[in-house]
Amino acid sequence: MVGALVRTRVASNGSMVVQVRGHVGEAATAQLRRALLHALLRVRSHRLVVDLRDAGRVGPLGVGTVVAGCDVASDRSVSVVV
Repeated sequence: MVGALVRTRVASNGSMVVQVRGHVGEAATAQLRRALLHALLRVRSHRLVVDLRDAGRVGPLGVGTVVAGCDVASDRSVSVVV
């Protein structure tokens, strides 16, 4: 798969889920960042799940994006599961 597919959904327990499929390189990092910020700033769930089970390789920018998302979540008292 070229690039990654990033989907968001609200789970039955109210958690916001960001699911990533495929390799997360530079191009997909922007998509991942938008999904995380949407989940944290717009939806305002109390729990964020970043599902990387179907992700291939996650490049350094993708890892940094997830870490930055965790920092924003901490500032907003949102628990994160990766």
